[in-house]
Amino acid sequence: MQDKLAPIKTALDLLLKRLQQLESRVSQLEGRDHLAAESPIVESFEPATVDTSVAATPAVAPSESFTVAHVLGLIGRTFLILCGAFLLRSLTDTGTMPLALGVALGLTYAAVWLFAADRGAGSGRPLSAVLFGLASVVIAYPLIWEATTKFDLLDADAATALLAVFSISMFTVAWRRNLEIFAWFVSAAALVTDFTILLTYRNWGSGAALALLVGGASLWFAHSRGWMALRWPVAVIVNVVPLMIVSVSLRPTVPGIPEGPSVPLAVAVLVAYLVVYLGSFSLLMLKLGQRPGGFEFVQSAVCLVVGLTSLAAVVRGIHGATEILGWGMLFAGAASYGVSFAFVDRRLGMGRRFFYYTSLGLILVIWGLRIVANDTTAILVLSAIGIAAALAGRTNDRHTLRAHSAAYVTAAAAIAGLGAQAVETLLLPITGTGSSVAVSDVAVAAAAVTCYIVVAPLRQIESVRWPRRIPAVILAVVALVSLASVGLGWAFEIVGRGSAVDPAWAAAIRTAILSLSAIILAGLGSRRHLLELIWLVYPLLVVTGVKLVFEDLRHGKPLALFVSFAFLGVALIVAPRLLRRPAPPPGGLGG
Repeated sequence: MQDKLAPIKTALDLLLKRLQQLESRVSQLEGRDHLAAESPIVESFEPATVDTSVAATPAVAPSESFTVAHVLGLIGRTFLILCGAFLLRSLTDTGTMPLALGVALGLTYAAVWLFAADRGAGSGRPLSAVLFGLASVVIAYPLIWEATTKFDLLDADAATALLAVFSISMFTVAWRRNLEIFAWFVSAAALVTDFTILLTYRNWGSGAALALLVGGASLWFAHSRGWMALRWPVAVIVNVVPLMIVSVSLRPTVPGIPEGPSVPLAVAVLVAYLVVYLGSFSLLMLKLGQRPGGFEFVQSAVCLVVGLTSLAAVVRGIHGATEILGWGMLFAGAASYGVSFAFVDRRLGMGRRFFYYTSLGLILVIWGLRIVANDTTAILVLSAIGIAAALAGRTNDRHTLRAHSAAYVTAAAAIAGLGAQAVETLLLPITGTGSSVAVSDVAVAAAAVTCYIVVAPLRQIESVRWPRRIPAVILAVVALVSLASVGLGWAFEIVGRGSAVDPAWAAAIRTAILSLSAIILAGLGSRRHLLELIWLVYPLLVVTGVKLVFEDLRHGKPLALFVSFAFLGVALIVAPRLLRRPAPPPGGLGG
């Protein structure tokens, strides 16, 4: 039996010996191989969540020294590499080498050093790799520029395509080997060269495409490598593209100046701009679970303002295109709300993603409705949406919906010109019969009052923090101003009866309504402990007093002044006493 097991034992001993040898070799290779392994996927857009020791900084293998002598040697080697490029340029300039062959050899020379950069980073020498890559950038991009402008070997579109090939190759090396500084060099060189060719030859389509390529690459570098800072300067430059497109597209034709892009091309570029940024944000947040940070909110706002404004300006001359854009924005806004509540809230929970998509939906709905509807219709629809949002926010205890209710009512008031109308009605001299009250003004006032009643917190008053009171404060201000404006408008119509209103009695009526408003606010605020109303009492009394001094005394007649002083005096006595009255225990429905 022992003889039969002897061969098996020998084989096992041999296998164990081989495994130990393999383990030793793997350990040696791991010691020499690059330690800048690809960093794990970043779990957030926020710089604070990125492991900068892994993702943002290339790991340095023990084989590369950073002594002064070593660094100076690498810089000297870079100069020698550039010497080779200048030698090729000299042979081309003297006619020893054909121009096309010289340019081809120069680009090949740049590609060789890009390959060397990839190999250097793979062998654990990141500084050497960065300098190899920098040499490749310095050789390739100026050569493409000169081949287009000076040598006339390439047209603008071909040059931009060649720029794209080199940029993609260099970005691939930077991402693969985790060379962030190299990505900065490539981004700067690509954008500068691209914009120079774009401004010289007006190749709007290909030039904009390359800029958007660099912008999209910076976003995905932030996701996969944690290179957060690169996105900001790239986005600032790329955001210029839609502004350039719309400015030259709408410019009148001038003899001797190249025409701008056609309308279809301008629309395509603007849509691509929105897709690159907003589409990437949606994919990263919904599919890959990223959380939006400051960059996402700022850049999304810029995309909406710059991109959609430019798009609306470009398609304005096309019959029906503006309406299509407006309905598309309404559909996108409704989709954003649907994504927020049906997907983000249920699967990912409340947070920045939810706030991002609800804010996007709010902006798109208001903007789209402003495009497709006239002023009166937009005011009525926004008021109705505001009331619906307030009711839904109270039913489901959603502070976001309460805030959106205030935003919709405020937007309706802005479209109705409530601010200018209130100043005219409450402060400016009456020059005629007074301002007439429109249906939209009454709708805004009714919506503001209704939404405030629904939104105002009535339960556990002391525990409600001030940020949660902001929607109620906004609605209270809008309701007060709109009610005072509508009330004064009706009063002037009744007093004037189609004729000019006496300035003295106009001032008295204003003082009376403002004084009564202060008393009502004090009574309701103290009764229900509604701090939003209490905060408005003393500012309103101050405004009324200042108005009495500068308007009533200037235009007043004895009987009119009697009315003004009587109402303001009563308000100054009653309102503070109402505010000092102890409030009953809070009750009612919470907001």
